[in-house]
This record gives sequence, structure tokens and C-alpha cells, in this order.
Amino acid sequence: MKNIAFIGLPGCGKTTVSQKVAAALGRAWYDSDLEIETRAGMSIPQIFAEKGEEYFRSLESQCIAGLIAKEPAVIALGGGAVLRNGGLIKDNAIVIYLSRDAKSILATLPPGSRPLLAGKPPEETLAALQALYEQRRQLYESLQDIKIDNEGSIEEAVEKVLNALEILEA
Repeated sequence: MKNIAFIGLPGCGKTTVSQKVAAALGRAWYDSDLEIETRAGMSIPQIFAEKGEEYFRSLESQCIAGLIAKEPAVIALGGGAVLRNGGLIKDNAIVIYLSRDAKSILATLPPGSRPLLAGKPPEETLAALQALYEQRRQLYESLQDIKIDNEGSIEEAVEKVLNALEILEA
């Protein structure tokens, strides 16, 4: 049994959906961002502000390597985890790309909660998130085994994931 890894933009629902999928499957659940914060003893926005993105990405790579070794687990990965770890993720997990419109994400995203969007005025945040999507879309799509549109309820997304996994594993 392989790991199941969730990828997608910041705020697309990876943490919430993956946690419910793990519970439904009776698997261990991990969130790479939470693991990084625990290891670093500070929040991700603090890591970015005090140590920089390069330091964060190094911690992220170490964390993902450790989490991937804990199969079979369900793992929510940070939005940029695919930038340096795509091959490792693809080789060791069923990859679920959670897709969600940038406007929908911003409607539910707490202000300042995502370092790459922090400090931008509201009118620039949507443009920044859309630019992030354009930068990462092809990478997300190239790694995916399953793509799930997360525009409805959390329960709908979880059901879509579980159905797609059942089909994939049949």
C-alpha cells in the first residue's frame, strides 16, 4: 500500500480533505507544514520572515523525505512542496492534486496565513495567487495520479477522493 499525498495551491483544502480521507481509510495522517513548524519551533510565516524561503525549502525537503518513509500514510503537502520534491513524491505516493479556483481560496483563506501572499494588499492577493497557480499548474498536473476539483463542500471532495482511489486501486 502506497502513501497518498495531496498537492495543490496554498488554501485549496489539502489539510482538511486529507485528514478526513485518512480517517476514512484508517491510515496515519501527516501535514508537512505542521511537521515543519514542530521541528523548527516556529510558524511557517516566522520561518520565511526570519530565515528565508531557501531555509524553509531545505526543512521541507528533509521533512517530506521522513514522512514519505512512513507508509502507508496520507500526507498533506505544502503548496510549494512539489518544487524540489516532485520526483520523491511521485515515486512514493499516489498523488492527488486538489484543484480550487483562486477566488474560492481567497474567500476562505485567513489574511496573512500564507507567506508567499502575506503583505500584499487585497487587490494584489488574487493576482499573486493566480500567478502562483500559473507557475505551478503544469508541475501539479505532471505529478498527479488523480485530480479532484474542490469547489463544493469538504464532504463532496472527500467522497470524490475515496471514489477515485477505489477506481485506481481496482
